[in-house]
Amino acid sequence: MGFLGKEIPEVTEESRRSGSFHPTLNATFLALAPKVGCYDSPKGFRAIALCNVIYKIISMIIVNRLKLIPPSLVS
Repeated sequence: MGFLGKEIPEVTEESRRSGSFHPTLNATFLALAPKVGCYDSPKGFRAIALCNVIYKIISMIIVNRLKLIPPSLVS
């Protein structure tokens, strides 16, 4: 397995069992990427959110499980 091959399933399963995850997994860094041309105003930059990979995995699992619920609620 790769570098985080064992840790990712362990953290994911722990978050599922406990119903929460460590607050540092929810940390997001914002990076400003310059747009072409104008760098002298805030409008000249684009914000990019750099989320934690494990957070993305856990949130994707939750979303995929929640997708199954709405059809049973809507008649």
